[in-house]
Amino acid sequence: MSKKTNLSLGYFACVADAIAAAEKLSTKMKWHQLDHIQAIEKPLYAKRGKPKPDAIPTSISYRITATVFPMDSEILAQRQ
Repeated sequence: MSKKTNLSLGYFACVADAIAAAEKLSTKMKWHQLDHIQAIEKPLYAKRGKPKPDAIPTSISYRITATVFPMDSEILAQRQ
């Protein structure tokens, strides 16, 4: 079973940093694997709340989404 999830790695300044952090996390996972890693762009505005339609973002940050797959062979070995 796979699950698409937002990884709680925080926000990143560029796509390369975001994907590198997700890949680093993926190598540390023992029983699961990340696949379809994507960086999602998130505009940040000067004021809190919903921005006005003509508001210009002050900066752009990136967040990761990925699909988490269990590694059944590793999980089975651990159960035995």
